[in-house]
Amino acid sequence: MNIEHHLIENPHPLEVNIKRLPLSYEISYNQLNKNTKPVFVIHGYGMYVEDEYMKSIGETLCKDNNVAIITLNYVGTFMKRSNIIKNKYPYVNEKNEFLSQESEEYLIKVIDSIKEAPEHYTKYLKEMGYLEDVADMRCAIKALTLLKQKILQKRVDALHVQERLFELNFKKSLIPLRHSVEGDHQDFGFIQAIDILTVFADIKNSETFENISWHLASIVGSSHGGYLASMCNKLAPNTFSSVVDSCGWLEPTNDVSDIAFTSGFGGMGFASYEENYWSDDEKHENFFSKNNFEIRKLDKIEHLRAFKKQQIKANNYFCIHTSNDTLIPIASKDSFIQLCHNNNIPVDYLRLQNSSQLSKTFKSLDHGAKASLKGLVYDYILNNNKTATAIEKNDFELKSEINYTCSEGIYTISFKEKYPKVTWTPSS
Repeated sequence: MNIEHHLIENPHPLEVNIKRLPLSYEISYNQLNKNTKPVFVIHGYGMYVEDEYMKSIGETLCKDNNVAIITLNYVGTFMKRSNIIKNKYPYVNEKNEFLSQESEEYLIKVIDSIKEAPEHYTKYLKEMGYLEDVADMRCAIKALTLLKQKILQKRVDALHVQERLFELNFKKSLIPLRHSVEGDHQDFGFIQAIDILTVFADIKNSETFENISWHLASIVGSSHGGYLASMCNKLAPNTFSSVVDSCGWLEPTNDVSDIAFTSGFGGMGFASYEENYWSDDEKHENFFSKNNFEIRKLDKIEHLRAFKKQQIKANNYFCIHTSNDTLIPIASKDSFIQLCHNNNIPVDYLRLQNSSQLSKTFKSLDHGAKASLKGLVYDYILNNNKTATAIEKNDFELKSEINYTCSEGIYTISFKEKYPKVTWTPSS
């Protein structure tokens, strides 16, 4: 099997004032001919191209199928990863730090308290749920003393501190973290989708891949990857023959400042924050405006109508959603599907409501359905009985200009150049 790694240096600007990281992608294939189907497999939060699972998708699917599997590190990919990235992507400069100096001082105070009264403090920590069955407190004290020295000497970052706490059987966090990656940014979908379309163009324009079955190109994703699959369909309505959105969002979060989430490894969970470049301050240069929000909405009725007018031929659009999804309630996805049908946009909708519908592909009724990306490709692209809708000419070949009107102007996605280009025209 062949695996190719590619890098596109700063293909297009972000909507915030930072210099972005390069765009990296990988393409896997066994053979290349006119029948080879390109399949874009889009990861969700917390995964990246060289993740073992993502690598296995290409290895598995290319083994017995004439496909080219494409994965990419769209902007924001590295926001929720840690030190394993540093070795694989040397251009990624990430940082894990305490949220405040007070937190650092508190950890040192905890360490000192353990040393001064180990039995009393061990009992307190157990009662508070911070400590579980440390076999020999002398070892723990020695390790914490060394950890304190490293903190004072600023030789460790906060992630290292958390890892040591876990190894010492501290099961709950004492220190919240802020995670940031220089040049990376949580875009919330728009430029992330443009990244995918940029990779599409980069591969299609190469001599090696230009003659494969681009008229049957497909895109598959789950959770945030599912949302991005639908966003690509919105921004390039004549490009993908099949689109599979499993448990994807309908719109970005309303909170665009630092994003709170729970990280963890083993049995330890701890509060973390992604440092983000967006601002909710109207005077800030990176203000996340109503227009930024609207272009990222999938269920804005005016945009669905514009999509229908700009799509030459309906493609195969599949949506899957689960009844127990607490992040995106199934009722909201039901409403989206109804809006599509009302505007003559065909969608095949799998509504997972009970355990009898679960399978090797869908293993849960919770968010994401614990969906197998490999299973999604098998079920909806390779083994689907529905006749594939061929794209006669994609948006790049059509030199399309796709337009969406927002509250204060128009977004235009132009496919007239090598890569898609985004322009914003304010209302007069």
